[in-house]
Amino acid sequence: MDIIGIIGTVFSVAVGLIPVAVVIIKKAGKVAKESGELLVAVSKALEDGKLSGDEIRTVISEAKDVGTAVMDVRNKTVTAK
Repeated sequence: MDIIGIIGTVFSVAVGLIPVAVVIIKKAGKVAKESGELLVAVSKALEDGKLSGDEIRTVISEAKDVGTAVMDVRNKTVTAK
């Protein structure tokens, strides 16, 4: 294979990986968003030093959302390999 063939192969592989990278970046952004929402929920819950049932439920819900987002990134990463 000559240099043009090698460059063409490298380019086609790189172009093929761009959609996968975009999906993973979007999923990682979701993890960051959900993590931020969890930190806000924990901050509000601890603000007055008392934990209400609603605050606890909110924190648990946000923690589940973070876990779901992380698993989604993991699944996309595994399938991309």
